[in-house]
Amino acid sequence: RIYNRTLSDSEVATLYTKSRLTIVNKSSAVVSSGLVGWWTMDGGDTNWSTGVTTDRSNNGNNGNFVGLSTTTAPTTGKIGQAMKFSGSTSLISIQDGNSLDMTSQLTISAWFNSNSWSTAFGNSIV
Repeated sequence: RIYNRTLSDSEVATLYTKSRLTIVNKSSAVVSSGLVGWWTMDGGDTNWSTGVTTDRSNNGNNGNFVGLSTTTAPTTGKIGQAMKFSGSTSLISIQDGNSLDMTSQLTISAWFNSNSWSTAFGNSIV
């Protein structure tokens, strides 16, 4: 998830608590104010035929798969489905959109698990 503002401590706690207990209802985000991108990576939101994952924030910031295998990328996540990236050539590309033009504050929320870290990009995740 990407927000165009800084989330409060209580909002971060809500995201953590609510999303680890149940699968979140995709029609209403737990914290929706300022939400500009939300990619669940779940099967219903991921179209392997077109290589697109749907943005559930209603801003149309859908992601396009680059270098992701239909057989090895989908994996079981902490909640629902997740994606397994190779670490060097696989990614999800999102086109520039007005809702992503944040000039001051932002919050990025993600679940990830890494087996190792590369210093090639300064230990970047995003």
